[in-house]
Amino acid sequence: WLGFQPDKLFQGWIWLPFTYQFLHAGLSHLFFNMLWLYFFGPDVERLLGTRAFFRFYIICGAGAVLATIIPFVLTGKEPLVDGASGAIMGVLVAFAMAEPDRQFFLFPIPFPLNARALVIVAFVMNIIYSQTAPSISWESHLGGMAMGFLYFKALPMFTAFQTKRRKDSVQRK
Repeated sequence: WLGFQPDKLFQGWIWLPFTYQFLHAGLSHLFFNMLWLYFFGPDVERLLGTRAFFRFYIICGAGAVLATIIPFVLTGKEPLVDGASGAIMGVLVAFAMAEPDRQFFLFPIPFPLNARALVIVAFVMNIIYSQTAPSISWESHLGGMAMGFLYFKALPMFTAFQTKRRKDSVQRK
């Protein structure tokens, strides 16, 4: 009822792109998603503000899972997707766009990686998982990365539009 399946979405179950984000395939899935969110979420939340971060997170998650529709339409592959991994990948990309040179140590790599390199590592790991772990929805992970990127690219344009609109309404009064 709450996990995402493309055919159910086409049958009118429009809540699925949102509800699937709050389910997880087990405690380790939940733990690692929350670990990534713990490390990268606060900086993105400080940048956007709490309400805007919540909106960003939900939009990234909803957009992420819609990427699984492409293989469904092309191949008929019917995944059951759960978890917030797509939204988390969006947060990771947003963090890397905001702080590209921040450095991290990622076990077991013995040298520091900057945030851009961490995104590249996450991307490559998802491509590898697509070949070795068919139960992982790598499409939604990459969809979340794309949504995070697009959101952060569009944010300055949207903010400028809102500012201009407010300024115009003040001048009319």
